[in-house]
Formats: sequence, structure tokens, C-alpha cells
Amino acid sequence: MARRGWAIWQSGWRPMRVDAPLPPCAPPKPRYRPEEAALYVLTLCAVTLMASLYEALPLERVLGVQFVVGWFALDLVWSPASQFVRFPALVDYGAFAVATAAGLAAWWWWGDEEAFLYLQGVLGVAVGLYWILTETPSARAWDRGCVRALLLYGTVTVLALAVTRVQPGVTFTAHPWYCAFVLNALATTPRTVRVADRVLHGWTWGVLLEALARDTLVFDKFFYD
Repeated sequence: MARRGWAIWQSGWRPMRVDAPLPPCAPPKPRYRPEEAALYVLTLCAVTLMASLYEALPLERVLGVQFVVGWFALDLVWSPASQFVRFPALVDYGAFAVATAAGLAAWWWWGDEEAFLYLQGVLGVAVGLYWILTETPSARAWDRGCVRALLLYGTVTVLALAVTRVQPGVTFTAHPWYCAFVLNALATTPRTVRVADRVLHGWTWGVLLEALARDTLVFDKFFYD
């Protein structure tokens, strides 16, 4: 009787033996294929290269600009949540490439027009709100990419405003390319990417590439001229 009770206790509390090996777990599906990443980066580099050659930049500056564009593009390729690198269909790539070129061209020809700047400012605010509202929700607010991006760029902007208040002769300037950095950070958060989203993402890239192609983007002057 005692032996039988002991056997019952063992069968109920002792971990079950697994004689057969467990099936291997399926490897995680990559976010993009290598050729998609190459297409994303090379498209941005090609659009900028044509604009830099049109601007007649010296060859050494053209090469330097290409390095910076590739660097920025790879930052977004390696962003763990970005879905913009994947191009499931030709229309996805076409929407991104055409919008990028169109954005650069628009800023190239009308970037000094006051009405265009106001229109783009309103559009930029609307797009920023759109990226925030369409991000895939997270369990905790701090886990949301938009919260972290806004905290980072918001802190930097507040510091810039403080410097311009105490430093005589320095006027705060909201450079369009700096705003493009903020919008790209908000865009590359967990989300479902549609064709319209690729158009907005490409246009935002065009703003940044126009400044790079003209060689007017100065990192340490992000808040003043």
C-alpha cells in the first residue's frame, strides 16, 4: 500500500520524462531581403547623386555626400521596427522612389517660397500626428517608439531654444532637414505600411536629400544658420 501511494505521488509531482526530442523552432522571418535593403539605400544615393551633379559640387563633396546618405539610409534599414525597407510589390518601390525624387525636386525649386514653406510646415505637423496615431499600440506607453522619439528630439529642441535665449546674436531656426529627421524617427516605428505611407516616407526623405545634395546640411547648426 505504501509503495502504491509513493508511485502515485511520483507520477503526480515528478516532471514527466520526454524521450523524444522536441521539434526545432522555426527561425525568425527576416524583415527584409538583402536585395531590398540594397535597393532602398541605392535609390536614395542615386537621387542625391543626380542632384549633386546638377548642383556642380566638387567631386570630393559629391563623394562625401554619398557617404552621408548611405549612412543615414542604413540607420533606417537597421531600425528594428522599420517596415519601409520591404518592397512586396513593384508599386511599393515605385511609390517610394517617385515620392523621394518629387520631394527633392519640390524643395529644390520652391524651397525659398514663403507660401511653400508654410504649406510644408502644416503638412509636416499633420504627417507627424499621422505617424503617432497609426503606430501599432504597445502595452506600456514608454514602449511606444513615438514617445521615445518625441522625448529625444523634444529635449534637444528645448535645449536649442534655451541656448538661443541666452546667446546673443543666435536666432533659432527650424531647418526643414531637422524636421525630416523627426518625421523619419516617428515613421520607423511598429506599424502596418501601406502605399500611401511609402509616399509620405519618400517625400520626407526628399526634404533631407535636397539639403544634402546642395551640401548645406551642417550637423552642429541644427537650430541656427
